[in-house]
Amino acid sequence: MRVVVLGGGFAGLEFVESARRIIPDAEITMIEKRDKFLYIPSNPEILSGKVTPDGISGDLRKFAEKHSANFVREEITSVDFASKLVKTAGREIPFDYCVVAIGAEQSYFGIPGAQEHSHSVYSLEDTIKAKVALDGDRLPKSVAVVGAGLTGVEVAGELLDFFKDKGVNGKVYLVEALQKVLPGFRDKVSNYVHEFLNKRGVEIMLNKIVKEVKAGVLSFADGSKLDFEILIWTAGVKPCSLSEKLDLPKDRRGWIETETSLLSDTKGVAAIGDIASISFGEEIAGKNVEEAERQAKHLAKNLRRLDAEKPLKPYKPINTIKYPRAFISLGEDQGVLLTKRLFLKGKFIYRMKKRLEKKYMARFE
Repeated sequence: MRVVVLGGGFAGLEFVESARRIIPDAEITMIEKRDKFLYIPSNPEILSGKVTPDGISGDLRKFAEKHSANFVREEITSVDFASKLVKTAGREIPFDYCVVAIGAEQSYFGIPGAQEHSHSVYSLEDTIKAKVALDGDRLPKSVAVVGAGLTGVEVAGELLDFFKDKGVNGKVYLVEALQKVLPGFRDKVSNYVHEFLNKRGVEIMLNKIVKEVKAGVLSFADGSKLDFEILIWTAGVKPCSLSEKLDLPKDRRGWIETETSLLSDTKGVAAIGDIASISFGEEIAGKNVEEAERQAKHLAKNLRRLDAEKPLKPYKPINTIKYPRAFISLGEDQGVLLTKRLFLKGKFIYRMKKRLEKKYMARFE
């Protein structure tokens, strides 16, 4: 069995590890244009200096070798699903099964100037650029964060810690188009995080739809404006641009659709992680690490069943849009843990989050 894995993020790595255990005789090839894995949940802490880029990065080639998989560091140009060939600039790689785990990328929603005049923390390269900007010759006095979702509130908390560490009385603005912080979470959590950040000094601006961004100025749909020195954009993601080249079923937003087995209706092709649109009844899988890893494990088992001509089992998400689960760090070594039934907060939650990071990064040792 020849399995090609497109992407070296959480979903791709978990699939390689699970497939090697479940399908020991499989020939696995992972293709990724970068040679480093990035533990994205800890990116905001690069801004405060609590972690370094090297500390949350892993060698993908070393990981692949550890699991007896091939690693190809090349950019994918196209995939011929009929001929079962992945094409890169330098080669053609045949497969029996193709696992699409290419993830997502930052979305700017077509807002004029948003990408040109902001920084992102969605990739390692962009996060490093944001850190360089913060550590410039003259420390900024004001930073605006657009998007008060999970990443946005974490960035706001780390920026406060950055200013505190530098001894600077900097101003942090958290801008959200909807009516509350953490729009996807229940009110009890949103209200707590709002109050916590507000008490720390974050100016939270709700119901503010960004209309245009110019150098140093945010313009809103209601006619108001906000001056800033540095802007960090955390407002949403979109499908990885590579997905546009893939002739696979997609939903209206461009995410790759799958059957409940996690396979596409294209024979021998599956999609997992952020790039995939996965649902089971009324439950829609969230785009998070927990779901990416659970999907990868389930798919490895289903590919084994498929190869043995056995019935496939449906996948049921648990970290869903309706009932999200998350660890959220808020700065000052404080954290929040949310599940369907639990809402816990405190320094011990932050320590739990850091232990998960340490445990995960041990895979690359």
